[in-house]
Amino acid sequence: MDDNKFWITVWKLVLIGFCVMILSFSGCTMHNNRIAERLVNQGADPVAVRCMLKDESNSAACIMSGMK
Repeated sequence: MDDNKFWITVWKLVLIGFCVMILSFSGCTMHNNRIAERLVNQGADPVAVRCMLKDESNSAACIMSGMK
């Protein structure tokens, strides 16, 4: 295997790993947004839902609403 083929293969693997990481993060975000949308449509308080799903329990909205 010559040097160019080796580096092309390495960079392909790096790019594939980067794409998988980006798709994984956006998939998790979309899933959380769908859960929040369903809960709000069923009558839950939007602030309470957001505080429950996000790791922002120290944000001002969560503290003010008593969700901390």
